[in-house]
Amino acid sequence: MKTRTLFLLLLFRLMPAFSQAGFTINGTIPDTLNGRKIYLYSIDYSGLNTVIRDSAIIAGGKFRFTGKLETTGMLASIYLNDIRVFFDQLILENRNIIATVIPGTASSRPGMIVKNNPLTGQYRDWRKTTSEPFVAQYPLMMRIDSLSNAKADTSLIRALEAEVKRIAAAQVRAEISYIRQHPEDYISLFWLCYAMPGKQYDTLMNLYKNLSPQLTAQPEAKKLETRLAAMKAIRPGAMAPAFSAATPTGKAIKLEDYSGKYVLLDFWASWCGPCLAAIPRLKSAYEKYHPQGLEILGISLDEDKPKWEAAIAKYQLNWAHISELKGWKGAISRQYDVHAIPASILPDKAGKIVAVNPDMNDLSSYLK
Repeated sequence: MKTRTLFLLLLFRLMPAFSQAGFTINGTIPDTLNGRKIYLYSIDYSGLNTVIRDSAIIAGGKFRFTGKLETTGMLASIYLNDIRVFFDQLILENRNIIATVIPGTASSRPGMIVKNNPLTGQYRDWRKTTSEPFVAQYPLMMRIDSLSNAKADTSLIRALEAEVKRIAAAQVRAEISYIRQHPEDYISLFWLCYAMPGKQYDTLMNLYKNLSPQLTAQPEAKKLETRLAAMKAIRPGAMAPAFSAATPTGKAIKLEDYSGKYVLLDFWASWCGPCLAAIPRLKSAYEKYHPQGLEILGISLDEDKPKWEAAIAKYQLNWAHISELKGWKGAISRQYDVHAIPASILPDKAGKIVAVNPDMNDLSSYLK
């Protein structure tokens, strides 16, 4: 009897999406904000939900949102237009969620207290353990960009990049440790599926196998299995999938055109801020390793051809470029399991993948 009771409690904890028809957020906020709009926006990594773009008018110090999820949880943001006044995140689930908003002031940070929303509790615990201790890397990255733009001393930039790399590696270790220690928490599946791009296939597969059967039965897990199969197809040692697409002038370029050469496949887009920020490092790598036989092929996820062409010219990207002009719906990005950009894959002279997202400062070990 005790075993059955524990199982039911665990099932209730992991699968709140099936407890009712949909979600409701009943919010309380200072009535000094009456008449203003408060917004609810979601980020659906699974593709199984209808993305939420909703707003409500604050009246009597109250606001309300309703909807329905097809998955157990979905990341969402609640905010006012002025983010300095209020912005917070939660994991939506099909429950009656109670939210108390605490706007920020000149001397205090904004926040939100939620009740009857255990997945947000898991999410906040996750962030406290795996994100908050490592926020030091972001100001370092901004400083690196500033120094690069100012063409500062490269030794200082390299030292800062090494520190960012060290902090990022520590964060990845914390994420992996958390998931291993919480195989029954929905947030482990959530982050494993959608927020760990660039991780190695073997690591992800081992973590996935460690999840509880209740989690691996979720629809999100089935999507992850599909992605893991795609990752396996492009991990180091596999042959790079063949493709063909057009340059800005309409000329077709195929992967086989680079037979006998090392070619870095650089996935980017003119609208992608992190891609543009990575350009100095990419150009530096090209200048350093092109004499050793390295080629770069830019594969754009743009849909607007003039903006794509303008970015190539503006940033003087002096290597070949192709695009299907289909954004995230392009076949090449799906073939190569690209879910976030910038991303890069390096096949060798025989077309065999030797690195996924390699360090641009140290490609020499791959160029043999």
